[in-house]
Amino acid sequence: MGNDYINNDTFQAIDFSAYPPCLVAWPIFIADTICDHCLGGLCSDWRSILPEKLRPEGGASWFSVTHKQTKTPNQYMPELLSYQDFLDTTTDGSNSEGEPPFSLASMKRFAFATSSTSLASVLSWPSLIALVVLVSCIRLIKAMCIPTFSNIARTYCRKTHGPNWEKEKANEQRILKFGEYVFRLLFHSSISLVAIFLFYDKPWWSSVLKFFTSNSSVNEAAQLMGTKSLYIDYPFQPVDPGMAWYYLVQFAYNAEAMISLLEISFRVEYQPIQNRSNKSWQLPIRIEWSESCRGDFREMFVHHIFTNLLIIGSSFYRLQYAGSMVFLVHDVSDIPVDLSKLANFLKWKTTTTICFVSMCITWLLTRLYILPFIVWRSMIYEAWLVCTDGYLPPMYYNMFQPIFLFGLGFLILLHFFWFTMFIRMGYVLIRKGEAHDLSEHKNGEVQCSSSEAVDAVVANGGTNDSNNGVANGSSTNVTKKTN
Repeated sequence: MGNDYINNDTFQAIDFSAYPPCLVAWPIFIADTICDHCLGGLCSDWRSILPEKLRPEGGASWFSVTHKQTKTPNQYMPELLSYQDFLDTTTDGSNSEGEPPFSLASMKRFAFATSSTSLASVLSWPSLIALVVLVSCIRLIKAMCIPTFSNIARTYCRKTHGPNWEKEKANEQRILKFGEYVFRLLFHSSISLVAIFLFYDKPWWSSVLKFFTSNSSVNEAAQLMGTKSLYIDYPFQPVDPGMAWYYLVQFAYNAEAMISLLEISFRVEYQPIQNRSNKSWQLPIRIEWSESCRGDFREMFVHHIFTNLLIIGSSFYRLQYAGSMVFLVHDVSDIPVDLSKLANFLKWKTTTTICFVSMCITWLLTRLYILPFIVWRSMIYEAWLVCTDGYLPPMYYNMFQPIFLFGLGFLILLHFFWFTMFIRMGYVLIRKGEAHDLSEHKNGEVQCSSSEAVDAVVANGGTNDSNNGVANGSSTNVTKKTN
C-alpha cells in the first residue's frame, strides 16, 4: 500500500488549485452552512447573484456549485466508540467479556484496553471529565511537591549564602521557582520516557531515526513510509488507549500551565458596584497586574493560546499521530533547560555550562531541525495524502491545512526567537560565568542592582512547560513593575 501512496501520480490527479483556497473556501462554507442548515435552504442558491464570470458553466470556478459540500467536516470524522456502545456489544447490556455494565472492570477495559474510544477527542464528555480530574491532580501534586523542593533549596542557600539571604523578597521568589523547576524536570523526564516507550516503533519516527542512525538500522518498510504514515488511512487511523491518555495528560498539563500563568500575572479584587467617592457605577471586580507578573507574559500567553488550540484541533480532527511528534520534541528539549536552571541556582558553574551547551544542542536538533524540517515540512508536502482515497474532499484539505500550518509555524518562529536569547545568554555565560535572564527586563520595568542577587541567579534557559516558550527564571537583577 505504501508504494501506491508515495507515487506522485496520485497528487497530479488531484488538482488542489481547482478548489477554493483557504481564505475563499471558509466564506463559501459558512454561507452554505447558514443557508442550508440554519435558514432551511432559504438562500441556498446564493451563487446565482454572483457575476457570471465567477460562476461559469462546467465547474471551473471556485464558486461553482460543484464545490458545494453536503457534509460538514465534522461529519467526515468516524464516530468514536462511546461507553454506551461499548456496553451494548451484547444483548444483556454487558460487554463481550461478560462484565456487568458500569462495573470497574468494564470501565477500566474501555479506558485502557480499547482503541478509538470517545477519550480520543479532548472535547468529548468523558475526556472533559478526565481533564478536570487530571488538572486537579496536577495542581495537587504541585501544591505538595513545590514547597518540598523549595525547602530543600532554602536549606541549601542558608548554608551557602547565609540566613539573611532568603529574607529578601526576590530571593524568596527564586526559592519558589527552584521548586517549580524541579517539578517541571520530573514531568518532562517522565512524559518523555512514556512517549518513547509508546511510540519508539511507530513508522512516522523513521524519518527522525534515519537522521541519527544509519539507514540499515531502520526497518525498510518504515523508511519507505516515514512521516507519510501520519496521513495515510486518515481519518480512520486507530487511536490506541496509550495515545488517547498521552494526549489527555499533555492537554491537562498545558491547561494547568495557562491557569498558573494567569494566577501569577493578575490580581483580582472585588469592589462595590457603586463608587462611594463619586457615586459612579463600576464593575464588581477589578483586575490588575500582579507584582509577580513576569516580563514575557505576552509571549507566553500567546504561546499558550496557540498551543492549546493546536491540541484541541489536532485531537478533534484525529491528527494525534502528528501531535505526538510535536509533544515529544518539546518535552525532550525541555529536560536540559530545567537542568541548566537548577544547576545555575545551585552555583555549580561547570555543570551549568555543560547543561547550557546541552540545552542549545538539543534545541537545535529538536525544535529547530526536527520540528520545522521534518514535522512541519511533512505537513506542507505530504498532508495531501489524506485525500488520496477519495473520502475527504480536497476543498476541506484546502480549508484546514493552512490553519494547522500557521499555528505550528508560529510556534516555530517563537522557538527561533527564543534561541537568539540563548545565544545572548551564552555570551554572558562565557564572560561572567553565569546565565542571565534576558526576557524579564523589558519596557515598563526597571532594574535594581543587587550584589546578593547576583549570587542567586537562576538561569532562564527555555520553556515554561512542555510546549511553552521561555520561562522567566530569576535574574541577576531584581525587577519590578513601574506601570
